[in-house]
Amino acid sequence: MRSTFPEQIDQFVEHFDISPADIPHVKRYQYLKMQETLTPEEEIELQNLTILLRDKIFTPEDFNKLQDCIVNMEIFIKDEVDEYIKDKQEEFNNVIGQFNYMGSYNPQTQYYKNNFVTYNDGQTTEVYLAIKDTLGNLPTNIAYWRKLSVRGPEGPPGLGLTFRGSYDSSIFYHTGDLVEYNGSTFYCRKDDTLAVTPGSNPNIWGLFVSKGSAITVSHVAPPSPALNQLWVDTGV
Repeated sequence: MRSTFPEQIDQFVEHFDISPADIPHVKRYQYLKMQETLTPEEEIELQNLTILLRDKIFTPEDFNKLQDCIVNMEIFIKDEVDEYIKDKQEEFNNVIGQFNYMGSYNPQTQYYKNNFVTYNDGQTTEVYLAIKDTLGNLPTNIAYWRKLSVRGPEGPPGLGLTFRGSYDSSIFYHTGDLVEYNGSTFYCRKDDTLAVTPGSNPNIWGLFVSKGSAITVSHVAPPSPALNQLWVDTGV
């Protein structure tokens, strides 16, 4: 084999175009190559021309070496690269397979690298990723665990609404009560509200969902829920 790959990277002669000064030598070279027999002097002359024109002429040996190089490359890819990729794929799958949620942290459980757990440090529950195999080391131990979640700032409190059915002027309503009136829903902003029609005073009643919006007020779930539809469950 002319190719030394993959033990070594093959080296090839760099070829160039013939120049006007090379033409007489090329013609003489071609003439000598076409002769059936050569004198000893012509043999020496042909050898010298072959050396002189080495980087100008592609020889059968050049093509044979290139062919051997291609064959070696094919063998290497088939026998080495394919198996290498398969081995690496198996390694990768084994690593990915360890990215398992193991539930709440248990000090009696053996955890492996890339397992992740939830853990409450007394203030909040966070998610932690094991960065190495560990047993009995709390998730707050940064030598074994990395925190994946960070608690964000507390958002504004919700309205805390309680649905009270259709508006009734004889009922005292309180802050957070939600009523239906003329197809719209309103929430009460002040305690001990009596006989103030929803929609008449925005300081007393705030509009929650206007008439015509996709809203269902019922203790039964909508039979055909749709995007942006609101269901007020009166059975809660």
